[in-house]
Amino acid sequence: MLRAIKYFGYWDVPRTFVFERDERLYLLMSEFDDALDEYPDEYQVFLVSGARRLSSVSDWTTVEPLLKTIVGKVPIAEVHFDSSKREYVDDGFLSKLVK
Repeated sequence: MLRAIKYFGYWDVPRTFVFERDERLYLLMSEFDDALDEYPDEYQVFLVSGARRLSSVSDWTTVEPLLKTIVGKVPIAEVHFDSSKREYVDDGFLSKLVK
């Protein structure tokens, strides 16, 4: 199912973004790796505590201080966005998480 996202970093795809599913807020991160001098090919997926609605997120400073629990990793190639790659994500990848 397509879910609205808010992204905080972008390079080819959103590199840090949140979306809401079942009154839970998920954070996906794929930050630049200085040692590799490139972006990794997977997202780390976190469940964010302290926020349940995407509407409560205004920017990264809203999410950054909240407790985050890692729930797994997923290859970026398995995460599908709308054609703009800036508005929606298909949440089907959640069933494919690697712990």
